[in-house]
Amino acid sequence: MKKLTVLLLAAATLAACTEKREQLLTGNWHAVNQKIPTLDSMLKIRDQFLDTVGQNTTPEQELELYGSSNIDSLIREENVAMDLLMKQQKEYLEATRLEFRNDGVVVFNLMGRVDSASWSLVEGNELLFDEIKLKGAGDKTTLQVEALTADSMALSFSLDDFTSTISFRKDK
Repeated sequence: MKKLTVLLLAAATLAACTEKREQLLTGNWHAVNQKIPTLDSMLKIRDQFLDTVGQNTTPEQELELYGSSNIDSLIREENVAMDLLMKQQKEYLEATRLEFRNDGVVVFNLMGRVDSASWSLVEGNELLFDEIKLKGAGDKTTLQVEALTADSMALSFSLDDFTSTISFRKDK
């Protein structure tokens, strides 16, 4: 009898926690920050390369290696391309919105592309987006809920060695 009571209490506590977390998720959210450790690492390597490129090569070697003997122009072009990429990433982040509805549907707006899926919290800190359940076709995506409060959350997504964590603020 004691074991049954403990199991029932544990199940009730888990259900209450999940229900509270679902209530915290319900509402409109906008992205405010993104962390991509793999990209950060690649950018450090890129910066180290740009700091040393051309220091130990002749103009002929540079032309053969990089297609240009003007290293300053090469670095400038690379920096312009990186600035554009970072600007686009910032615009994408600022245009990312999630609306978690009470009916179990999430509507997401990613740079004007609006889509929807069913959502549910599963296995502790996992958030499941399920297009198949909602539409009969599509994908299932599992995100990790890294943090969740009444006004902020952080969701991470991993694929192989790539991880992205996006922080959100709840709209008032």
